[in-house]
Amino acid sequence: MYINHDDLTILASAPPQAENVIVQGLEKDVIDSKCSVQSMKQKIEILKRKLPSFGKLQELKPKKLDALLTQPRINARWTQEELMLAAQGVRLYGKNFSKIVEVIPTKAEAHIKSFYVNYRRRFGLDDLVKEQELDALQDDLDQNGGCSVPGTPEKITTNVSGTVAH
Repeated sequence: MYINHDDLTILASAPPQAENVIVQGLEKDVIDSKCSVQSMKQKIEILKRKLPSFGKLQELKPKKLDALLTQPRINARWTQEELMLAAQGVRLYGKNFSKIVEVIPTKAEAHIKSFYVNYRRRFGLDDLVKEQELDALQDDLDQNGGCSVPGTPEKITTNVSGTVAH
């Protein structure tokens, strides 16, 4: 259906009852078009069901194509869930944006970086990064079996009796 300038001038210059007739005619055209689309969809479904090898067609489809079609598309718009995932990603991985991208496949690394810049105050991302760094430090210390003092090359550990050894 297409309405051009002439149709609009006829609508504007016609008496009120004539406008209703024209609009009703256009509405009838829209309804007829919707009905024909619906009937075509039904016919297509019937034809699909009649195909004996429709399932075999799915098996012949290349696997790489399936993988490409099932991958989520990159989207610049942030949903609430993605915002929460990104904040948790910053908490877990700090500023390692490539790791966060693995958690949120609908975003590119540039999206994560802009998220960090734009939402750092709202979500307290700087504090989350500090927490992540402290956790990483604590994990390193736990793996080394002691604690190291920054600025000193030697490691200070406590032995079983509680005395400090250098």
